[in-house]
Amino acid sequence: MVQKINIDKFEKLTFLKSNKKFVFKPVYSTKRSLEQFNTLIDKFVSTKSAKAYIYKNFNVLPTIYEDLHWRYSFGYIKYKEFFEKFRVTEKTHITNELEWEDGISDYLYFYKGDSFKQIVKLHLKKVAFIFWIIEMIFRSKKNKIWIDVNLTNDFRYNFKEILNMENYLVLFGRWGEIRSPKYKSKNINDAIENLIKAKCNSNIFWRLAIKLLKPKRIICKDNLFYNYSLLLAAKVEGIEIVGVSHGSASFWHRGITGAKKFSKDQNQLRFSKYYAWTPEMVSMVKRYGSLYLEKEIFLSGWLQKIEKIPKKYEYEKSLEKDLVLYPFEWWSNYPFVYKKLKEINISGYKIIMKKRADVVNYNHYNDLNIEYVNDFENHHYKRCLCVVGSASAILYQYSIKGIPVYIFKNDGFNFFQNIFHPDWEYFTNIKEIKTKRKNNYGFKKIEITKDFINEFF
Repeated sequence: MVQKINIDKFEKLTFLKSNKKFVFKPVYSTKRSLEQFNTLIDKFVSTKSAKAYIYKNFNVLPTIYEDLHWRYSFGYIKYKEFFEKFRVTEKTHITNELEWEDGISDYLYFYKGDSFKQIVKLHLKKVAFIFWIIEMIFRSKKNKIWIDVNLTNDFRYNFKEILNMENYLVLFGRWGEIRSPKYKSKNINDAIENLIKAKCNSNIFWRLAIKLLKPKRIICKDNLFYNYSLLLAAKVEGIEIVGVSHGSASFWHRGITGAKKFSKDQNQLRFSKYYAWTPEMVSMVKRYGSLYLEKEIFLSGWLQKIEKIPKKYEYEKSLEKDLVLYPFEWWSNYPFVYKKLKEINISGYKIIMKKRADVVNYNHYNDLNIEYVNDFENHHYKRCLCVVGSASAILYQYSIKGIPVYIFKNDGFNFFQNIFHPDWEYFTNIKEIKTKRKNNYGFKKIEITKDFINEFF
């Protein structure tokens, strides 16, 4: 067993064993991760009895698809060479220079169980949840539309300016998140089963809330994380529950697109309706997904506020383009992106990087000619050659504004596969952009649809 591991800002893994230093570089491949994901689902279904993933005729495996693909499979592929040669356990000490979990921690997450303290806290939250139901009854919150608090608090959405939240019952506040304990697992099949139970076994509490408070409809962000008991309870009780994309409805988000093992017409646990932000995303889920029926997928329109660029900042060939804009993407191939940004610098362009609201550490890029900003401003747009990126829905915003957007090619993520915006192009080096850059100026916002607005009334 490896005792100590260090993971640097570019996710390079190093450790000492028998006074010898070992180094493993990360490998990013959504394609190989998906193959691993589908293999694991096939083995689980062939090994376990149906009662491990069927509850009241619903296949509840989709509740763990996102975790199994992005945390376990993607983390395993990222350090596959390491995992094939060495062993890690929850006792392995990991020093991580990132602000978020690394591939090793994501992998180990599946095998770890909750501590005694965590289990006690989970049970106390269930008691508090009962009191929350009673409080909602006394506050006359029956027959309301229920709304996920993430739709109002998450920086991705603009709902506070659209809706009067007093008219709704807001979920997942301090006492509104409940789940069952997650127990330690010896193998991946047991880990999958234990995670399903942790996510789904509290549905009886949500069923009680539904029976007493009688919601008209429930509207949630598409990834419920540990709150899938609500989805299960709503489906069992016959209450319509609507899922709203958290940004990019990517082909690689298996909680949206499903697993190869099951077909759309099988009774998989899913939202009654699913709303994606762009026509490309709607088309992708309909065409390439194996979870949702076509009649269950709808267009919401763009759910973020986007300021139109003033007319005086339209693109003009005479203006010098000495900037390249990059909105920081926390889920990306850091070594690859660093290399590409370095090449852009060498070609004579300064990088303007838009910081992400929930990230503080940007020391990956400190030796570049780079300026960090909270948001791009009009003078940046006026001087920019283009916006570059690889894995964030925010890139759609710049195409809506009319800014040329170019996507890093061969980064291993291929995040926009099957949802590529018609104005985008892939690029491998900055020379390609300079020779074929298009002026796409023209505000092209995808308006919020009437179907989506009607869900709230």
